[in-house]
Amino acid sequence: MKRPQQLNLTSGAILPLLTRLTLPIIGSSFLQMLYNLTDMFWLGRLNAASLAGAGIGGFMLWIMSSLGTLTRSAAITAGSNARGKKNDNEILRIAALMLFWTLLLSAAITAVLLTSAKSLIALFSLADSAANGEALRYIRISAAGSLFLLLFPALSSFSIGQGDSRTPFTASLVSVGLNIVLDPLLIFTFGMEAAGAAWATVSANLVGTLILIRPLAPWFRLTLRPKLYLYGSRNFLRLGLPQCAESTLYAGFTMVVGMFLGRFGARVLAANSLGAQVESLTWMIAVGLGSAATSFIGQNWGATRYDRILRGYKSILLITLAYSIAIAIWFYFFPGAVSSIFTDQPDVHAKSIEYFRILAWSQPLMAIEIAIGGAFRGIQKPGFPAVVSAIITLTRLPLSWLCLRAGFSYQAIWWIISGTSIAKGLVIGGCFIPMFKLALAATGQTRKTKSFRRPPINRS
Repeated sequence: MKRPQQLNLTSGAILPLLTRLTLPIIGSSFLQMLYNLTDMFWLGRLNAASLAGAGIGGFMLWIMSSLGTLTRSAAITAGSNARGKKNDNEILRIAALMLFWTLLLSAAITAVLLTSAKSLIALFSLADSAANGEALRYIRISAAGSLFLLLFPALSSFSIGQGDSRTPFTASLVSVGLNIVLDPLLIFTFGMEAAGAAWATVSANLVGTLILIRPLAPWFRLTLRPKLYLYGSRNFLRLGLPQCAESTLYAGFTMVVGMFLGRFGARVLAANSLGAQVESLTWMIAVGLGSAATSFIGQNWGATRYDRILRGYKSILLITLAYSIAIAIWFYFFPGAVSSIFTDQPDVHAKSIEYFRILAWSQPLMAIEIAIGGAFRGIQKPGFPAVVSAIITLTRLPLSWLCLRAGFSYQAIWWIISGTSIAKGLVIGGCFIPMFKLALAATGQTRKTKSFRRPPINRS
């Protein structure tokens, strides 16, 4: 069942393998980031109402995507482990479970968003009726296309877990190209404003899904066997639920913080949305590196190649620091240049500059949190980074509330966002090696990898 594009990550030089696996994933992450940045680019030249409306809709999409982490995380974690074991039957079961749970989630999300969109928008307490109307249209269109918004990344994660990162990159390239073409056409030419951006995103995800699902169709032949879901879902959910819960809580907490910021007006909320989208330059690449870490470490964990895991982890860590520090420097010293790319609204531009300089401090450790979280999933320990991230993110709510009660402005809330990101990176990044050793002790393999030295080369 092996395809030529699938990499065997359990043997060979680590850095070249990681490079071959990681570059297409980072490319896909960068292209995925362009979805949102393209929306911000065009809507930022329209009006603050459309930008704020799309920002509120973006929170809903974020929660939708976070729920979809259930299938993405389980597919790449369980799939890479089964690939390392060379167990084709298990891979087939994982593919079928991924498809089943994605369909179930998308149906539930569509029903909730279509019936509750107005109530969710009202939580932001925006007095701008135009922004509220734009948000309503954006959410309803996104809800209607939720299947493709969830299935496209789930299929990508499954492919990456099997060592194939090129096919997802190709699908992302085509879908983002379509989004770039459709955005100005629907937003301006057809006068659809934020609704046009939503239709462009849904259409692009539909095309990406169709590209990915065709070569993976043979993996889904077990999908219609009901017993599979009774006996296979427990472990699938065990691997997917921790990151799903953490991501969903994170999105929910961030939405509440957005409600706090909404008290300062549409322009502050628009600047916050713009900053969050541009910051995805850091976290989307970190997500790609985290996926690479899960696939590499997961395959080697399944193949019991424990000697390769720590070296792969160190390589991922160095790559993560290199690019995230560069982005931090860009945000801090050239915030005006960053902001002016996406908006020509003077008030939004000025507030965005403030936000970029605050965000600059947290970029390296935020990237470490995400990338090393992928390493934890590779060793079948998804719960630890999820719990740490959820607890620290939760502190944003009382801290933000206290700052508002004390009379501080929106800048204090932005500093809380940046500071908690730093704290998460320090804890998660610093705990991987101890947790790895504990996991090894549970397998009885501590002697085998005690020194973590490179194994001797067999020259025979």
